[in-house]
Amino acid sequence: NPAATLTFKLTTAEWNTLLGQAQGNTGYLSIKVYDTTSSSWTNVPTTLDPTTMTVSASVSHFSIYGLFVDTSAATPIVTLTPVSTVTSITTRSVPTAAPTFSGTTPATTQKPTGAGIPWTLVIGAIVVIVVIAGVAYYYLPDIRKKHP
Repeated sequence: NPAATLTFKLTTAEWNTLLGQAQGNTGYLSIKVYDTTSSSWTNVPTTLDPTTMTVSASVSHFSIYGLFVDTSAATPIVTLTPVSTVTSITTRSVPTAAPTFSGTTPATTQKPTGAGIPWTLVIGAIVVIVVIAGVAYYYLPDIRKKHP
């Protein structure tokens, strides 16, 4: 808290490629966040500035975000007019080969890597518990008298 601005600053070639995929409609460009619960992408209110070739969104938490061409985008898209100064907290360039997207979910939905049980932490915790139990058994004579 407070929210940060996530900005995709595109090169002219990237901007033209995305506009070609969006059939020339900048309203089809959309930033989405990956929802691990439903294993799907959700629209985030997106702001476009064709003059600076940027696509931005206000984000309030760390997550996986992506820039999509979504011909069924239901999120309101706002196109900005140039301002004398623009400040951005985070800037990230989109790869030259921008992903294509149609529909409401990506063609292949994959869970982010790292999901699951953190085995390193589990094994580390078990080792710490065993060491503490061994030290306690050795140094506390009452335990040895009850359990020889």
